[in-house]
Amino acid sequence: NNWGQLKECLSSLVPHPNFEIIVVDNGSTPDFWESLSIYHAEQKHFYERFLIVQLFENQGVPGGFNVGLRIAKGEWLAILASDCVSTNPTFPHNMVRLNEKVMTGAKLLHNPGGLNCSYFDGWHYAFPRSLVEEIGYLDPFYQYTFEDPDYCLAAQRAGYTLLEVPDCGIINKGKEPRWADISKYYNRNIQYFREKFNL
Repeated sequence: NNWGQLKECLSSLVPHPNFEIIVVDNGSTPDFWESLSIYHAEQKHFYERFLIVQLFENQGVPGGFNVGLRIAKGEWLAILASDCVSTNPTFPHNMVRLNEKVMTGAKLLHNPGGLNCSYFDGWHYAFPRSLVEEIGYLDPFYQYTFEDPDYCLAAQRAGYTLLEVPDCGIINKGKEPRWADISKYYNRNIQYFREKFNL
C-alpha cells in the first residue's frame, strides 16, 4: 500500500529492449490501484511491455510473485520487491548469465533459522526460465518468510549455482520487518522447511 515507494522503484528502472515489467497489486487498497493505473497509462509507452495486475485478495508474498512469473514471457525472470530502487542503468541485463545454470542476486545470506543453507534475500534475485520448468514456482505455503531459502535450496539441489552480483545496482530502501508481522508464520514455516528438505 505504499505507492510512493513503488513509484520510486518503477521510476528507477531504465527501459531496455526485450525488457518487460509486470507489477502485481497483491490485494492493496483502491487508492493504491488507482495511482498505479494512472502511472501505467502515462508510462507504458516507454517500455516494450509493461503490465499491471490487480489481485483482490492478498495471496501472500510467494503467491503474488508467482502471478507475475506465470505472465512473464522472458527467458530470464527477475523478482524485485517494491521497496527497491535501481542505481545501475544496465539493470536487469547485468543479472543475466547466458548459458549458465545459475541464480543471481545482490547479496547471499546464510543459515536462516540456524539451518545450513545459503539463499538470496527476497528483495531481488533472477534466474533462467529453465529453473521454473525444472522445479516449479515459489511454494505458496509460506505466505511470508522462508519462501526465499526454499526456492534457493530447491534450485541448488537441481544443480543451479547461487551467484552473488554485489554491484548489480539494486538497493533495498525498506525497513526491516517487524517480528509481530512474521512471528505467526515463522515457527510453522521453519518446521515445514526442515521436513521438506530433510534438514
